[in-house]
Order: sequence, then structure tokens, then C-alpha cells
Amino acid sequence: MANWILGRAAEQRRAHDGSTLADLAAIARDQLPRAPLRLVSFSVEGCALAAVIASQRSSSSWEQATWDLVLDDRPLAVIEPVRLGDGVLEAIGQRWPDAIVIHGLASTPDLTVAA
Repeated sequence: MANWILGRAAEQRRAHDGSTLADLAAIARDQLPRAPLRLVSFSVEGCALAAVIASQRSSSSWEQATWDLVLDDRPLAVIEPVRLGDGVLEAIGQRWPDAIVIHGLASTPDLTVAA
């Protein structure tokens, strides 16, 4: 468990580098549908990432996620640079079953996507 937590902390630190954040945004952006999206994240680092992505997309927005988030007509995308645990992924799937979930961007060179 301690190694898992230390790994997530290292992933968070990676997202604080501007160049790395731009690279992570490019990876995520390429995996998202072209339609306007509502990008959300639970973490500060994920919010920064979602903001960068939204700034490069027409009619997309970003905000910090809360469990009482009310959906609108745009698809929802949950963006996190850290790898999410199974419990969080399960909760997201139960609360927003149609959400696009992109996470773990800072943990591997490959994108981790769950839908």
C-alpha cells in the first residue's frame, strides 16, 4: 500500500512541470472525441490538465469534480494524471456510467483509458 501511495505522489509531482503538463494534455487530447466536452477532475493536478485541454478545444469547459455534479448536454470526461484506484473507478462508473475516464497519464508513457 505504501508503494502505491508513493507512486501516486510521484505522478502528481510530474504534472507540476509545465513541459510535462503540455505533453500529458496532448496525449489526452488525442484520445478524446472532437465534440465539445465537459472536462472534470478531482485533483489540483487534474484540474490544471483539464484546463489546458479545454483551452485548446472549442466549446469545452473544465471544473473540479464533485460527486453531486449535475450533467449537462455535453459528454463528461474525467481527467486525472495519476492512476486511479479500483474503488474510485467503480464510484465514477456508478455515478456517471457514460463518462470518459482518462487517468494514469503521468504513470506510464501509454495512456490509460476506461469508458
